[in-house]
Amino acid sequence: MGTTQASTLSLERRVQAIEDRQLITDVIYRYCRALDRLDAMLLATVFHADARLDYGPGIYQGKPATFIPFALEFQGAMEHTQHKITNLLIDLTGDRAFCESQVCALHTLKRQGELFDLVVDARFLDCMSRRAGEWRIETRLELIDFAHERPSTTGWFEHGPELHRGRHGTDDHLYQAQDAWRKRR
Repeated sequence: MGTTQASTLSLERRVQAIEDRQLITDVIYRYCRALDRLDAMLLATVFHADARLDYGPGIYQGKPATFIPFALEFQGAMEHTQHKITNLLIDLTGDRAFCESQVCALHTLKRQGELFDLVVDARFLDCMSRRAGEWRIETRLELIDFAHERPSTTGWFEHGPELHRGRHGTDDHLYQAQDAWRKRR
């Protein structure tokens, strides 16, 4: 093989690795959006059907088929949720990857008529694989590093009631904005 062919092959491998890393990152981001918008169809695109999920014995351990309704009910009981991903590290080898991603999950929930904010900082340890050309999670372990609960102070919204607010489900402005964008294409 000539030098030019070897360079081209090397370049193709590097470009493929960059694309794979972005596709893997998109899987993690879709997970967050699906939980925050309570979007079962989107959440189903995150896991292989035979995936094993372990959020701890006190939360959930099992397969995606039962996790999806559990997670949507759990998140749906919250007034608001927002999941943020940081420090995503990907160890990529061919069609397999190991990912560690930090997640900050912000929740507002109601307990005995009072609102509370729950902040959870955790890490997802995901083994992913590409099957039929698509990256998805095949195992997930969640490690909770920090959690803090405090009374919610949502009075700020009383000073700006006309503000656009995020919502669970398809009532969120995201879906109308996407539809409008698609119609303009």
